[in-house]
Amino acid sequence: MKALPIDGFNMVEAGGETYFISRNGRFAFKGQLMDTWSKTPITRIEQVDSVMNRIPLADMKLNIDELGPVLVGKGKTSVVVFVDPQCRYCKKLQQQLPALADRYTFKIIPIAVLGQESTILVNKIECLLQTKDKEKATTALLNQDYAGLPEQLPGNCDKEPMQKAVITSAILGLTAVPFVIAQDGRTHKGAPDDLAGWLNSTQSVSTAKQ
Repeated sequence: MKALPIDGFNMVEAGGETYFISRNGRFAFKGQLMDTWSKTPITRIEQVDSVMNRIPLADMKLNIDELGPVLVGKGKTSVVVFVDPQCRYCKKLQQQLPALADRYTFKIIPIAVLGQESTILVNKIECLLQTKDKEKATTALLNQDYAGLPEQLPGNCDKEPMQKAVITSAILGLTAVPFVIAQDGRTHKGAPDDLAGWLNSTQSVSTAKQ
């Protein structure tokens, strides 16, 4: 038996057949489970962990650039990172990014997880990104030093990227930050102690499949 990334149901293999059973065991049904994000049928229990720990952004046709990312690095390999501007674990992760900037392009999506003050900071960062001073927004987020951000939001600030980021984080089921998505779709909840090592390991998995 294996718990699914669906509230209340488990996947069970018994007698050479696959069943889906409710948590209390009362209801069961047979059929095919499809991961609509990767368009992959899930027919074996061994597939569940792989599905749960991957977010196939390319297959989902999700354009991260529409979410107002803060960009760090110019590498060929993209890494998506969801953060809260006040999260200390996010800061720990962000401090590892400059050393990897030649190999990766980090697309950092600030979202408000820690309350109203985070919402205000996200608005300030995203609005500043739309101006000629966008480097100030990047530096402020990476160092979590917001003293130099403007007090008032410009009237022409486009808030659609922020709204899309909130919707996307809900669709992806994000409940905590930082949340990292490697280019091959593998995910990491929290800050890896060795980000470079984790990214290298995901790259080797991705390369082995090609």
